[in-house]
Amino acid sequence: FTLSVTATSNVAITYQWRKNGNPISGATNSFYTVASTTAADFANYDVVITNTACGSITSNTVSVSNCFVKVDIIAALEGTQASNGSHAAFMPIPVGLTRADLTTYQIVDYVTVELRKSGIPGGNTVIQSQQAMIKKDGHIVALDGQSPLTFTGVAAGNYNIAVLHRFHLPIRTTTGVSISASGVTAIDLTTFGNAIGTKLVGGKYVMYVGDVNASGRIAANDILEVNTQNGLFVSIANYATTFDLNFSGRVAANDVLLCNANNSVFGVNLNQ
Repeated sequence: FTLSVTATSNVAITYQWRKNGNPISGATNSFYTVASTTAADFANYDVVITNTACGSITSNTVSVSNCFVKVDIIAALEGTQASNGSHAAFMPIPVGLTRADLTTYQIVDYVTVELRKSGIPGGNTVIQSQQAMIKKDGHIVALDGQSPLTFTGVAAGNYNIAVLHRFHLPIRTTTGVSISASGVTAIDLTTFGNAIGTKLVGGKYVMYVGDVNASGRIAANDILEVNTQNGLFVSIANYATTFDLNFSGRVAANDVLLCNANNSVFGVNLNQ
């Protein structure tokens, strides 16, 4: 969030922002910005404006409230069903966890989750985005491997949710979802009608796999790239550039087949 004040004077003006009445170190501009809000930032703020001719005046107090929403999202990555696979053995380890934790929590891989505006005006522009992890049961959790996702500085209301993965086409809620300020709002994107950009596999709606070049469309170039890696084992070193589409730990014929089955599929336009 950003707080700002406007003041005019014939002589130089100085500013000192305060939090709960205490000066904030370095906050001496006409504006004060907190780039990433946490619970510690919820407080009362004001600014003391001073010039050499008239002395000081203190602005009105602004309260930054404890405003956040929590969501429990379920999604499914096509390719994981048959192998029950995971890249927990290869993916970078989040701060505070161990490689064993990723296995214990049944983490499959990283995803990106976007909280977007719903409806007009505002369209589907991104409000917040965060990296998260998807588990074998489809639940998307925070980087501690267990908690639901929290979007801080966001009030209750109707929002769209988008989920993105490095070699799957993205998906988004079909319409705005009412997200509550109390408790955790459950959002199941594997159920009929709840998401756009999915396909039905084994009774569950999943994200299309195979967009390995992140072009927004699965095409011949993607199939060629996967086929070129046929026989390659995934490792910690090559994790980010290896297209093991079924998370088995090795690129093989089944990965090529998965990609080829989705040839010519376009990803959903998240901004519409």
